[in-house]
Amino acid sequence: MALIACSECSKAISDKAASCPHCGAPVEPRIQLKGFKKVFSEENLDRLAKNADDRAARGGAGCFRFVVLIVLIVLVAALFL
Repeated sequence: MALIACSECSKAISDKAASCPHCGAPVEPRIQLKGFKKVFSEENLDRLAKNADDRAARGGAGCFRFVVLIVLIVLVAALFL
């Protein structure tokens, strides 16, 4: 059993509670990933998955910029030798 903060009143409540005993707000369903200590809500996991998909869609641009930067550094170094 772990204590989490209520999303409404921010008081400490059990992660097993269905609702906050202080204000009555329902507790978001949470899942715990095997091997991780931190508990993530499904909303946070969805946001993380979306961010990973966005990075994957942009994937090649970062590598191309890195290669161009290295080529420019080599060219500038060659000018001064």
